[in-house]
Amino acid sequence: MKNLSNTQYLLALALTTLMGAGCDEAAPGEAEAFGAGEVTERCINGCGGIRFNTFAWGYEDGGALDTKGELFSNAKLISVELLCSKKEPGRYPKECLNTTYFTLDQGGVGATAGELRGSKGTYAFGGKDFLGSRWTVDIYDTDGKFLKTHVQEIKAYKFDPNQKPHALHYYAFMFFGNGVNGGEKGEWEPACTEDKDPLSNAVVGSWALVYDDIKVDTESGHVTPREHSLYLGCISAAVGKTGNWGYPSWEIGTNYFTTAVRTVRADYCGDGESWTKKGNALQVRDVWGFSDFVNASNKTEAIWDKRGAACLGTPRWLGQFTYSDVICNGEKLKPCKNDTLAMYPDAIVWTKLP
Repeated sequence: MKNLSNTQYLLALALTTLMGAGCDEAAPGEAEAFGAGEVTERCINGCGGIRFNTFAWGYEDGGALDTKGELFSNAKLISVELLCSKKEPGRYPKECLNTTYFTLDQGGVGATAGELRGSKGTYAFGGKDFLGSRWTVDIYDTDGKFLKTHVQEIKAYKFDPNQKPHALHYYAFMFFGNGVNGGEKGEWEPACTEDKDPLSNAVVGSWALVYDDIKVDTESGHVTPREHSLYLGCISAAVGKTGNWGYPSWEIGTNYFTTAVRTVRADYCGDGESWTKKGNALQVRDVWGFSDFVNASNKTEAIWDKRGAACLGTPRWLGQFTYSDVICNGEKLKPCKNDTLAMYPDAIVWTKLP
């Protein structure tokens, strides 16, 4: 198991996860927040439920792209352009001698273990090469009608090879607001809702993790393999935060990743409905030893397998839900009494109240 300091860090991340999600509403007296307006993802229990993603193409929800440029999740990737570098001429195409950007090959963009990768002929790029890159995406409505062209840039990137339990690549996508397609006119706006450290209340950034070859069903909560795709998951919402907790899909596989996302969202019934709200915290123990409890004597929330909660104790939204409130397919879940992970061969996560 991890040491105490790492466990406390995970608990802080858990708090952040649940604080950083919710409705895309502006605070009183502020202009309407980016990403406001119609949303395509479920907003459960009066928008108390944790959303799958907060990534936005301006005022349009997004985050899922087909790397070959096919229409996918109301978006079509038109191009990805990287900044040229005069400092390393041998690593960049000859056109960089006379231009600022060059366009990656169609279908030449992807990700490996969360690291963006790209190609231009025989030239290969990855990681920090995408800092300053420009992403052009066409947005469509649910009927397949073209709405607008939107441009994002990666304005920040960080990677710590010593990060535990997994070294993660973080990207900050931003767009230049025009007051029409999204954002304050003349201001750079983050594509992801900002997240805060729950202990210091300091803003920790609008970061996204990049998942390769997955598809997220925001109705059922299932995560399934999908070739030639990228999912830009904000760490302020469930899919991005699941990786940030230490459970990225490329490490644990899509089936277990579905379970981990359901854990983050308190999707007890495994049907896509979230039974928590921002600000609700929890402790986590898993079968891989990535994290462990700080206070093991506290009440069990649930033990989690591919169905959702294999057993349920005290729901984490205290004061709103009790065990008896959670009905799945017309029935109550098996109560967690003195249950442990070892009692459930298919379970991967055990959560307790903080």
